[in-house]
Amino acid sequence: MFKLLWYFFSFTTIVLILLSSSSSGSSNSLGNNKTVLNFAYSQLFIQRLIIFSILMFLILTIFSLVTY
Repeated sequence: MFKLLWYFFSFTTIVLILLSSSSSGSSNSLGNNKTVLNFAYSQLFIQRLIIFSILMFLILTIFSLVTY
């Protein structure tokens, strides 16, 4: 069961990172942005999902190492 969740969160993290990087577009460079931390709400939501997914992946990894 843990391995299935581990695979799910690893896949979800990869997909969310790819979605996040593709939604930012290639025309946005640091020189064009007024502030580096000026994110749209959708980007902020995706970033929070990425953080949650990474944390769950790490927690499941540590838990699987401790139990086995």
